Formats: sequence, structure tokens, C-alpha cells
Amino acid sequence: MADLAKANLIANIFPDSRKTSLSGILNYEPEDASDKWLTGRKSVSNSSTDLIAAAYDYFDDGAVTNTSDECRWIMIKNVSTTATDGVMIDLGGGSAAWNGHGVVIGAGETVILKPAGGVSNGDIHAISVTMNGINGRPTGTHSGTVDIVYAAIFDD
Repeated sequence: MADLAKANLIANIFPDSRKTSLSGILNYEPEDASDKWLTGRKSVSNSSTDLIAAAYDYFDDGAVTNTSDECRWIMIKNVSTTATDGVMIDLGGGSAAWNGHGVVIGAGETVILKPAGGVSNGDIHAISVTMNGINGRPTGTHSGTVDIVYAAIFDD
């Protein structure tokens, strides 16, 4: 059985009128032995592709990912240090696009998600995007690739 995924989050919010913070957790406890871990590093291109390829090895048991494996928990970190390097993640099965409905991850940022049931490995797409370098908003498709690292639990 896969081990527990634990994430502790703290957001410090500093509007002009007050300072405050929010904190919480985003944990996942495996349901059974078919929940399996994988980690990896990927160069996300400027063409929408699956975030995690099929036939990628899960930890320690010889099983591989399929496009139908359901995502239970995923953490993605953009490891770039260039302020204009970003990645857009789409969980809806369509093509990821810089101006689509997805999650943007700027340089050095991390996102942790626990998708609702029905989000399969084949539904999670990524594309490199150009960020404005000021407030973390995408402005277009990137001209090259952006490196990420990820850890995930899928129901195999």
C-alpha cells in the first residue's frame, strides 16, 4: 500500500489595510494497495501533452501508468528560476493552453492538488507558458520548454 501524502500550506496575505495568513493541509490517505506512487522530472514543451506519460513505472512493483489510472493526489513544482517561465496544467482532458482553464505554476512555485474522482492520467495535460514576470499571469505560449518535478498517487 502507498504511504500517506501530507502537505502543509501557509499563505501570507498582505493587503494594504491588514496582514493575515491562512494555513491548512492537503493530505491523502491511500484507499488500498492499488494506490501507487510515482515521481519524475519533465521538460514541459510549448505543445500540449500528457503531464505523465503512459507506461511510466510506479515505485517498486513493476506496474506502469495507464491513461485510465485515476489521479488521487499530485504535487508539481516549476524548478525554473527565470521569472517568465511558467507551466499551465489542465485537468479536464482537453488541450492545455496559456489562456485556458487550468492551473498556472510560475518559476519556483509549487501546486498541490487532490482532484475529484474521474480525473485520469490521460486527462492531465501541460504546456509551457510565458509569464509577465510581475504578478504571475500568463501572457502567451512559451517559446521553449520549462522543467518541472512532480510526485503523484494514482489508482492503478
